[in-house]
Amino acid sequence: MMSCLLAKIKRKRAEPYKKITSGQNVFEEVDLMNTNSVLYTPEYKIDDDEWFKIEKFDETKFCLDLLKNSFDSKEYNDIEKHEFDEISYLVSVQHNCFYFQNITPSSFLRLKTIFYGDIPFGEVSKLVDDNKQIVIKKIPDAIYDMQSKSLFFKDLSSITGTFNNIGELFKEATQDEVDNFLKEPFIKKAKSYESQKVSTLNRRLITVALAAISQLTAKERDKMFVYVNEYCSSQIVFDPKNKHFEINNDSDLKNLLYGIHQRFYTTPLGKEKRLANSIKTL
Repeated sequence: MMSCLLAKIKRKRAEPYKKITSGQNVFEEVDLMNTNSVLYTPEYKIDDDEWFKIEKFDETKFCLDLLKNSFDSKEYNDIEKHEFDEISYLVSVQHNCFYFQNITPSSFLRLKTIFYGDIPFGEVSKLVDDNKQIVIKKIPDAIYDMQSKSLFFKDLSSITGTFNNIGELFKEATQDEVDNFLKEPFIKKAKSYESQKVSTLNRRLITVALAAISQLTAKERDKMFVYVNEYCSSQIVFDPKNKHFEINNDSDLKNLLYGIHQRFYTTPLGKEKRLANSIKTL
């Protein structure tokens, strides 16, 4: 497959993609076979050398038609000058991979530069005023691997403008889900703490917590209460008789949710109690 750089043009349905260059790799290639990748979960924070991954991306509703169909660079017309200001994102096709970069106003530079090189009429250099440039990032916002049918990315928010509705993966609990969670028998909510005051972070944690709780047996719930109380007794009051936690504010709720997510742990050597900022299943 020949390398090719495409631009997605805003509000164009007939020819949404236009060709910028051919035969050149725009991004430094990423070795996806040997890179550290983690299946996407909203609560996990990746390290600098890691990528989030969505497997079988071609089967999701977020996948672009561009990725589902066979690719031939000859099918795309060259971009016109006036269309550069209407670029939504770039797609660099490189060795069975599609590299994506979202384009924002900060991607454009307007500079006065001195151009030198092959200049007509024998001139050595030329002053170019208001030279327009698009900045190419060192690391793309996303990579789609045609072989594994997987999408790799660093930050979900950076690709929401490229893949329609993919922000749904960063799901927050609805108001009804928040209300139902706070009515769980193991929660005694203070009247002063209204469900509308639940923070965005806690709403995201509730989404995952609801799924985790639904799979627990009665005995496993009891073990969860012991576990949370062991690590949060100084932050949350637990009533062992009635088996409920007193939740008076957003901080109390966050600690309870961290407990349900099993983020608390004790170091094996120093026996120091700690909180993990994210979770990765090994």
